[in-house]
Amino acid sequence: RMAVEAVKRKGIDWSVADESRESFLEHVWSSAKVDHKWVLALLLGLLALLIPMFVLYRSYFGNVDYRIETSLIVTFVVMYCLLRYPLGRKKWSDRLNGWFAIDVLLVLFVVGIEAYLAWGVYVLDTNDLLFFNTGVRVDHIVGAIMIAITLEATRRGFGWIMVALPLVFIVYSLFAQYFPGGLRGAPVSWTYLMEIL
Repeated sequence: RMAVEAVKRKGIDWSVADESRESFLEHVWSSAKVDHKWVLALLLGLLALLIPMFVLYRSYFGNVDYRIETSLIVTFVVMYCLLRYPLGRKKWSDRLNGWFAIDVLLVLFVVGIEAYLAWGVYVLDTNDLLFFNTGVRVDHIVGAIMIAITLEATRRGFGWIMVALPLVFIVYSLFAQYFPGGLRGAPVSWTYLMEIL
């Protein structure tokens, strides 16, 4: 009783709850203009939660195909990096500009590549799909695009040094037969590298 009176003397009455105050979700959905910051914050939070949720799902219900498992985690991380570290803005919460269209396009490419991979793994064998009868498999083109987008997301999130490291190993894999002495290795073709990565 003395504590309540002490609080009332300071001008705060905790005994009366403010029932008229709306919740966070009511505020977001009832406002006439939803700010892009709320949408991006919710999307970033969802992507950040999808990674551990997928791992928990996989640990409880069993493993999925290894190609889908690894590509889903890479897809979530790449999408998070593309949205968290936008092109042409210092922070994700800054005002949207024209460069945001490139971010959205890259995210759509990543989602499309993941859908293509799931379709290829579960519906049909994609080894027979050729790119306009040129002899180039569609998988190799899709793989090259995904590597480029992953390197761009890595550049945004971690800087050029983390992009240079995998590029050195890719170049080394392709041209190992030309290196001197103990660095010399067996040649690897671009198609084989796309299949491995």
